[in-house]
Amino acid sequence: MAYELYIGDRTFSSWSLRGWLMLKSFDIPFKSQMLGLYTGSFEKDLAPFAPTRQVPILKTPKGHIVFNTLAIAETLAEAHPSAALAAIRAICQNSAPYG
Repeated sequence: MAYELYIGDRTFSSWSLRGWLMLKSFDIPFKSQMLGLYTGSFEKDLAPFAPTRQVPILKTPKGHIVFNTLAIAETLAEAHPSAALAAIRAICQNSAPYG
């Protein structure tokens, strides 16, 4: 089973883009599902996954839900150890306090 990434529109949600880029850049297999960020169904779409109602959300192959950009970077760095992912983790730590 691959990772599942739930995001808003990558064009308008930089947080969604960050989650997507972490997986795409390192060729980590994943399925991406775009949620209705501007359709009115966003909160309903997120309810089963993240109590904070924020994207991105990563569902790991073991079924764990990770809903914070830094936590996603940490999870991927632990599961796929490489110097590049460690660098991404450091960038996420310094980018913003709310991700």
